[in-house]
Amino acid sequence: MQAEQRGQCLIWLLCACAFLTAGPTLDVYGAQDRNRVWYEGAWPERRTQQLRHWNIGDTVTRNIGGKSYRFRCIDQNYADHMDHHKSGALFLCDEVIPANIGSRYEFETPGDRNHGYVYKPGPIVRFGNSADYKYSAVRGWLSGFAEEFADAEMVNTGVERGYLGKTKEECWEQFPEGDLAAQYLGSQKMEDRLFILSVDEAYRYRSWLWKFGPVKKRNPETQISEFCKGYWLRTPCGAAEGSQIYIVDLVQGNIRPEAVQTAEMEKQDDEMKVTGTTGVRPAFVLPQKN
Repeated sequence: MQAEQRGQCLIWLLCACAFLTAGPTLDVYGAQDRNRVWYEGAWPERRTQQLRHWNIGDTVTRNIGGKSYRFRCIDQNYADHMDHHKSGALFLCDEVIPANIGSRYEFETPGDRNHGYVYKPGPIVRFGNSADYKYSAVRGWLSGFAEEFADAEMVNTGVERGYLGKTKEECWEQFPEGDLAAQYLGSQKMEDRLFILSVDEAYRYRSWLWKFGPVKKRNPETQISEFCKGYWLRTPCGAAEGSQIYIVDLVQGNIRPEAVQTAEMEKQDDEMKVTGTTGVRPAFVLPQKN
């Protein structure tokens, strides 16, 4: 009996030792969530990621600005705009984040006027001061959530081509490629984990542009609101220093140029004049197990 008890104690000690030396397992998710497993060692730099194979339609969730968003895999063999092959899967957000996200009214009592509520615009009320995505308010805002997307691939998001023209209204995903004329702008080095689609990627993933959620038919009406009638692409109309950049129009059903933030608009303090109607539909790439 004593020998049997000693044997059981020895087995228990060996199991406990194996568990402690392996380290705790963090962030384990099911098939409809992040589907990643991190193993923490004694030092943060020793973390490794367990890869899985992603299929089109798989979903994960991420937190942006205190809200949980669902992202859907739309390409299980992603290549960036320079056709650099990535062993990764592209995920596109299942909803459009409206332009007034983070906007609010604050009660103030200025010394030289009556007290009252003052409108404080959020970070993406407009695209930025020019059509250059590199220095845009949209990219700056997305880069602030790098920690939540630490497991995503760094993607070449440099904008090297602009376009002219627009696709026909209510053509939706049926638009022909000849509606927009490309022009080379020059090399731009830029990488991001969280980004928005380009016009080139919009062509590539046209069947997903007006779909939101697990649907087979387009449903843009689910996203349309006072401050969300389309979402930005990162490709300029004409030169990057210009004042227009392309959007996916949820109402008109086409891809067209839209004005970016200007100095005149920034001087206005009325909510409707400050805040645009174009939101943000972010995307990112997860490592793919072949």
